[in-house]
Amino acid sequence: MKVHAGNFKTIKLEYAIENRTTGTSGKSIYWYAPEVKYFVKCQYDKNYFLGVTDWELASFKLQK
Repeated sequence: MKVHAGNFKTIKLEYAIENRTTGTSGKSIYWYAPEVKYFVKCQYDKNYFLGVTDWELASFKLQK
């Protein structure tokens, strides 16, 4: 996965949600980088998650 902070090997995780009361559904997609030990990118379904913005890692410094 290439993001502003660089290129990382990632695990892609998809989170699907369904609201049975309203009949709506949406999903979020996260990319986890073991090297960073955190997520490096996230995308949200704009139709379900109103006002939530996508993001990605801008910089990263490996601690020794």
